[in-house]
Amino acid sequence: MSFLFIAACLLTASPQDLLLVEHDIRDLSGSQLIEEVEVLYISTDWFLARGSGDLANGSSLALLETGPVDLNDYRLVHLRVSDDRESAEAVGEVLFCCDKVALVKPLSEPSFMSYPGVHFVQPLRVYSRSALQPFRPAALSNPAVTEIVAAVNEDSLKATIQTLEDYQTRLCVMPQYYNACVWMNDRFASYGITTEIVPFDFTFYGNPYTSYNVVAEKPGLINPELIVIICGHLDSVASGNPQETAPGADDNASGSATVLEAARILSQYNFRCTVRFICFGAEELGLIGSEIYAAEAAANGDSIIAVMNLDMILFAPDSIRKLFVPYNTNSTDLAINMDAISEMYVPELDVNIQYSPGTTYSDHASFWQEGFPALLGIEEGVDDNPFYHMNTDLLANYQEFFPFGTECAKASIATVAVYADPLTEGIEGDETGDSFAIASAGPVPAAAILTVQLESMSGPAELALFDITGRQAAALSLQSGSDGIAVLDVSSLPAGVYGLRATSGSMSDARMVVIAR
Repeated sequence: MSFLFIAACLLTASPQDLLLVEHDIRDLSGSQLIEEVEVLYISTDWFLARGSGDLANGSSLALLETGPVDLNDYRLVHLRVSDDRESAEAVGEVLFCCDKVALVKPLSEPSFMSYPGVHFVQPLRVYSRSALQPFRPAALSNPAVTEIVAAVNEDSLKATIQTLEDYQTRLCVMPQYYNACVWMNDRFASYGITTEIVPFDFTFYGNPYTSYNVVAEKPGLINPELIVIICGHLDSVASGNPQETAPGADDNASGSATVLEAARILSQYNFRCTVRFICFGAEELGLIGSEIYAAEAAANGDSIIAVMNLDMILFAPDSIRKLFVPYNTNSTDLAINMDAISEMYVPELDVNIQYSPGTTYSDHASFWQEGFPALLGIEEGVDDNPFYHMNTDLLANYQEFFPFGTECAKASIATVAVYADPLTEGIEGDETGDSFAIASAGPVPAAAILTVQLESMSGPAELALFDITGRQAAALSLQSGSDGIAVLDVSSLPAGVYGLRATSGSMSDARMVVIAR
């Protein structure tokens, strides 16, 4: 890090000072420091904060700016190359630069153009208290998603990408962007799901604008209050004149196409939980559409249990043919499960799951800010993509890398399906009476004991655990009149992903469980 620390001492700042703390924030959960400051940005082993904080015990704290600090005066710059201060200086005065992130004070009002060497520019924002809570694992849901994954169609994905590319530009304040929103809205509606174009107003460096999110929904039949989201940004930007040319095939017609493909397939199923399909606007100007949406969701008390955000999934040379999936503390469980789901249903896809709370350059970060579990799925080689934010970001330039984009879409849609929990038995139309199901299976991951809670047993029940090859690894019977709780000893089983199947009479349910050592 290229800045001075005041280390291993006691430092007290005024309530409005800008602080930098060299510490993994996960180790400070519940500490006095976290209670006294506003957290502004979290990286892997450091974070920014505003306020009064005392930190000792061998840790390090630096005073970057004396208060009162106005967050509107600062920008975080995500760089394509580590420690590239020169590119950051094009945005403003560099206060510090560490790896691929710089904190700057803008020298002038930025335009809609992107900056050479810069991946993304975003404002500083205050994290909600719920976003700073320690990780608590949740039960893993696992429906039979094989046919859902098989239904993902590469030609359908390409057709959507080409249609969006053909708008020439989808700069979020241009008529072409609104036209693309109308097209997406019409496609959602054609699948028989509720959909809406939602306008929002914002100010970009003193100038007022209006842009739009497109939000579609498939209500859950048993737990509609639980919400699973698959999303991507619909807008595009490019160097030169983005008001005329910003085709954005990879960035981010690819993510939007995955959202639409998910709606096409999942609209044909009933789910335990509600599924929302969202295309965000003004992502390229600082995650504005998703920030507004996530803040409103938090204010409304929405129970969002998983967010899968897709942003650039087409560029995949052999040496970097991976889907990068960064996660933060609140998203640990979701990341572990997404990795397992991908391995089971899309084994040909190489997924790089990585704790990286500083990766905040896409719409998942707006949900992190509010404490919701969210993941980003993005091509590993994003910083090497020669078409990034260029007028050459065209579908034709990614044809050689398929089926990588299709595999990424499959893994993402499978994850959403698992969390939404398709209802394949015990449900007729909208009737949501008692139905046999696995209510929970945990802990996640399990080590020695797996506890399973069944609901609505119609008689004796049988449980079976299968390994990845389909071999039965464990079994247990429950008698009628039991409390529906089964305890399986898994201490002798190898670590890995297992399918759990429960049957009672003519009804059955399935989940996936993870065993770790």
